[in-house]
Amino acid sequence: MQIAVQGNLVAQQGRVAENDFLLQVLLPLVQKQHVNLLFFVSSAEKTEVLTAYGQQQLLSPPGFLPIKNWAQQWKFSQQIPGVLKKQQIPFYISNQQAANSPTPQLLVVTTPQPVSFANKNGKIIVTTQWAATQMQQEYQVPAEKIQVIPAAPSPLFQALQWEQSEAIKAKYTDGCEYFVLDGSLAQLSQITYALKAFSVFKKWQKSSMKLVITGVDNSQLPDIEAYKFRNDLMLLPDAQITELTSVLAGAYAMIYPVETDATAIPALHAMASEVPVIAMDIPAHREIGAETFLYADTQAFNSLGQLMIQLYKDESLRSRLALAGKNRVASNSWQQSADILWQTIKILTS
Repeated sequence: MQIAVQGNLVAQQGRVAENDFLLQVLLPLVQKQHVNLLFFVSSAEKTEVLTAYGQQQLLSPPGFLPIKNWAQQWKFSQQIPGVLKKQQIPFYISNQQAANSPTPQLLVVTTPQPVSFANKNGKIIVTTQWAATQMQQEYQVPAEKIQVIPAAPSPLFQALQWEQSEAIKAKYTDGCEYFVLDGSLAQLSQITYALKAFSVFKKWQKSSMKLVITGVDNSQLPDIEAYKFRNDLMLLPDAQITELTSVLAGAYAMIYPVETDATAIPALHAMASEVPVIAMDIPAHREIGAETFLYADTQAFNSLGQLMIQLYKDESLRSRLALAGKNRVASNSWQQSADILWQTIKILTS
């Protein structure tokens, strides 16, 4: 079966986005040869990276559209429906917007929000039961139009042996322990929140602990050079997947300040790597992490700072959380999630 896909699937560094739910849940279907993927891309999005997973079709807005914002609406109301009809593509999946087409389709909604989705042969995909309830109660989406497909960690993320962990620390932080923050999904305000919390930690502990931030560079963090503890920060903006797995697995703990992505895939990667997680106290994170996470108040950076101190001072707590997280996420796999997706696709196209 051919499936057309519309979405932001490539990270800024030109690699496949490991944290993208849509792409990761589709890959097992490609590997089992259930489907052939056709990616709808713009000229700015076209990349050789995606050729390993499917074909690409360039969508360019017509020149006669007088207002820039109209190009986005034109794509979903006219352009994509036209391609689906002309090429007789039997299924469409998007993590951006539904297409104005009778073609059976799925719309991936990683965080509950208002959606316009009138397709009779379609469903909305969410990753937690909490998100499903929110879509029903807050945005009046019928329960039968919602499918829960849980996210999972990549099998590339694994715990390290002690000697390996020490080697990672020697390479990146001069042998010092460090917190890690995946900035690829975080907003500037959320990274700033984490930096303020790290300041609280440093002022109270006065330890050699570092903070490693992946996925962002200096240009994305205004005034970072003036940060009091700049010498205790390391930015890894262009780390490739093999480097990311090692840096995460070698961390003392992950700081996950993101509030707007209910999939929490970076946190799942930490769990699989036997690294404890301090996350924001939102319902989606409670469902994913349960008792294996520590939860910080989203409005008070001091809350996060105090949890960092608590984890640093209590090694037994850190060990318990790390092992509990690994055990909890062990039952999640992209293959299981892909199986749910495939069954949903077969039902919608039958």
